[in-house]
Amino acid sequence: MADEQNGSGEGTGDGSQGDQGGKGGEEEQFDRDRAMKTIEAQRESERQAKADAAAARAEAREAAEDLAALKAEQEESAKSKQSAEERIARLEAQKKEDDAAARARVARSALKASAASLGAHYPDDVARLVDSSDVKFDKAGEPVNTDSLIASLKESKPKLFGDPVPGSADGGPRGGGSSDKPVGMDDLLRSAAGR
Repeated sequence: MADEQNGSGEGTGDGSQGDQGGKGGEEEQFDRDRAMKTIEAQRESERQAKADAAAARAEAREAAEDLAALKAEQEESAKSKQSAEERIARLEAQKKEDDAAARARVARSALKASAASLGAHYPDDVARLVDSSDVKFDKAGEPVNTDSLIASLKESKPKLFGDPVPGSADGGPRGGGSSDKPVGMDDLLRSAAGR
């Protein structure tokens, strides 16, 4: 019994510790495997979390870069649009000025032609006496009232006008009549020779 007690004492005292140690060893082994699996799972989870965080940071960086690029594009587009609008405004203003200048030239030319056709002695000067802004244009851009403007000037200042005087700049007969005076070089020589 002593052996049994001894054995059971060992079994109870040391044995239970031994069994507990053995069970504890098995549990410890079970716990160790389980702990290793848990640790590996945690490490894998940490690796995955780090990889996900790195990917999220990369996506956030890329999104921030895209946003910055879009903002820069938007600013450039706004500047470009503003620049284009300013250029359009300048070109429209220049076109209006050019159109006004062209109309003034057309009006002045039409006034000169009307003054000449109505017998003005100096058509250029007579045309300057009429305000070119009074000239009206049709839809095709042709002046329509230059004759009436020059005619009203002719009524108010008749001395500027007269019948057109025929003649030539080479000393030919004026007034449409014939002249007894020699006209050409041959006539001058004949006249000098007495023929």
